[in-house]
Amino acid sequence: YNVDASKLDLYEFNQTFDKVVFNFPHSGGATKLDVQVICEVLRGMFDTAPLAEDGQIHITLRDTVFYQSWDVVGIAEKCGYELIKKTKFPTRYLNELGYK
Repeated sequence: YNVDASKLDLYEFNQTFDKVVFNFPHSGGATKLDVQVICEVLRGMFDTAPLAEDGQIHITLRDTVFYQSWDVVGIAEKCGYELIKKTKFPTRYLNELGYK
């Protein structure tokens, strides 16, 4: 859809959203620079998401040391958000679609 998640304020959505969902964000690499890039994208998304009052951002990530190193909760907190809930992603849905 050619949307830059780090600069959502540049788009005219003509509305606010109750939820913004960002499934499996990743810049494609695993270097220190790649991690900095995705952290900047996440920070920008938190800063510019067009949320309604009491809106929520849902992010889906793998629970590994690499993804934990991004400190998404810390980035969100610096942008004024708080973690409400953390749940395990139901991978059976991916399996049903043919992903392994």
